[in-house]
Amino acid sequence: SCSITLQFALDRNIDAAAQDVQAAITKTLRSLPAGLTPPSYQKVNPADQPILFLVLSSKMLSLSQLDEYAENWSRCAWVRIDGVAELLTKGEDHRHAVEVLERKYAQYRNMPLRDAPIIRIRTEHVSQWHG
Repeated sequence: SCSITLQFALDRNIDAAAQDVQAAITKTLRSLPAGLTPPSYQKVNPADQPILFLVLSSKMLSLSQLDEYAENWSRCAWVRIDGVAELLTKGEDHRHAVEVLERKYAQYRNMPLRDAPIIRIRTEHVSQWHG
């Protein structure tokens, strides 16, 4: 399997670009080896990408139990944290935040977090409720 990302100028009509891509795919079908899954395409708007990923973890539940909560949010307890967010990009606070993440979560130890921004939230109020 292979994936190729095509990007077009913002002033280009996306439907016209899609027609051009489909025409190019159709043109190449004759030269592809027999039995190969034909190429396909899909239009994607990068603005539609998620801006937040929800990660669930638990010291008390197995992965299958946790998956049940992920699928049925009505069983989850929710917490809302009101506060002021600050983007840390460099400096001592950023280095400390990266070290804390790497110490606490093994998966971050092999990620290039040194150049990644970190969001720090100074908590002003916490609300919680159940689904």
